[in-house]
Amino acid sequence: EVTGLGFRDTNMWLQTLTQNAFPLNFYVGDAFGSLNWLLRTVTGAVFGVALVWLVYPIFRLTVGRVRTRDVHAPGAE
Repeated sequence: EVTGLGFRDTNMWLQTLTQNAFPLNFYVGDAFGSLNWLLRTVTGAVFGVALVWLVYPIFRLTVGRVRTRDVHAPGAE
């Protein structure tokens, strides 16, 4: 918790959501594989890289089509 406002002070919401399906040390946030800051940072970075890997080629093709269309438009120099 960075802000000090007490937001999500505990993971009781997750215990309720999963009906305590995992061991109690999972919900503490300091065990490997739990909802700790490092795991969230790494998975967020992986998601960001995967999103760019997926979207960039589509973006590049679209921009290429627009450039080609603008070059061949009547009155284009």
